[in-house]
Amino acid sequence: MTDESIPSPSVGRRHVTPGRRQWVVDALCEAYATDQFSIQEFERRLDEAHRAQTEVELQALISDVQLPNASRLLAKAADHPSLEASRVGGLLAPGGEARLPAIDADRVPDRQFSVGVWSGRVRKGSWIPARRITALAFQGGVELDFREAVFGPHTIDVRALALMGGVHIIVPPNLRVETSGFAIMGGLEDRTEFDAEKQLAGPLLRIHGFACLGSVDIDVRLPGETSREARSRRRKERRAKRR
Repeated sequence: MTDESIPSPSVGRRHVTPGRRQWVVDALCEAYATDQFSIQEFERRLDEAHRAQTEVELQALISDVQLPNASRLLAKAADHPSLEASRVGGLLAPGGEARLPAIDADRVPDRQFSVGVWSGRVRKGSWIPARRITALAFQGGVELDFREAVFGPHTIDVRALALMGGVHIIVPPNLRVETSGFAIMGGLEDRTEFDAEKQLAGPLLRIHGFACLGSVDIDVRLPGETSREARSRRRKERRAKRR
């Protein structure tokens, strides 16, 4: 049980507020950092926290988490149901101040591989990107979706290799991204846009792409947003800036 028991919400089926959801995500990050469960269990709970629609679902995810002053912090989040927030991947922006859920550097894997050979490989939802990621698509496809990822305080180097296949990388708007690479009878398309007002001082995603008879694409989307919806949103944002 917790050091200070977490109170059950007075209305268990009420809709989840952005502030409450973010508090639970932060609590899960802290619990993982203190070895209360494995990386697989951590990622499973983060996925469920992002999908949760009621207080009961959120409460179940932290019922066995040990945190000091948990009830005080949870009650504080519940006191602000009207919190204005926009979730961008793991981002919460109350009052326009965005941030990324983060974990300590020693909890971050050193390497990860995503390989699609005559098939597809998708990595999405809540996950912890390693310091070095290799994505290889050979006559197949690989998708890396960072919109709900939990980052450590470090640079993430992604080597994206598309050989007669495709590597698709999706990032949230407020994640810093740098790209480099080249293509031979293929394509490397970077749809990220630098915006000094939105860029965070947090982790940097550095992408090195190589495409031969294939493609490497980097796209920016909000959680749950399709490519068409993302294009529509960007057009509206550009029109608003010109006014």
